[in-house]
Amino acid sequence: CMKPLYLNQEGITLYEFGKFTEEVFYIIYGKIEFYSESKDLIITYSTGTYFGEVEIFFEEPRYFTAISKQSSELLFISKENYLQILKKYPSKFETEIFKAYKRREFYLNKVFNSR
Repeated sequence: CMKPLYLNQEGITLYEFGKFTEEVFYIIYGKIEFYSESKDLIITYSTGTYFGEVEIFFEEPRYFTAISKQSSELLFISKENYLQILKKYPSKFETEIFKAYKRREFYLNKVFNSR
């Protein structure tokens, strides 16, 4: 279900602002930086963090461009598989939707403040 993704150096673009993608990512090790449309650094995620679920739940394009800060290993899962797993566990599904809603508020605030 989850597949590995190796980013063997700094500066590899994982996805771009405004594009629709179909994956949720989990950082096994490394760091991923997120940049606004105006190329401002918004946030850095590191080992143990997952991301990408917000745009999946809300069916929106990516809010940021994601670029590796260093060599990193990630796992990714397709939108379809991610949602299938969560639907098997209704309480976890509700928790994830709530977290996604809160993260979305944070992201939108960052997007609008960086313009």
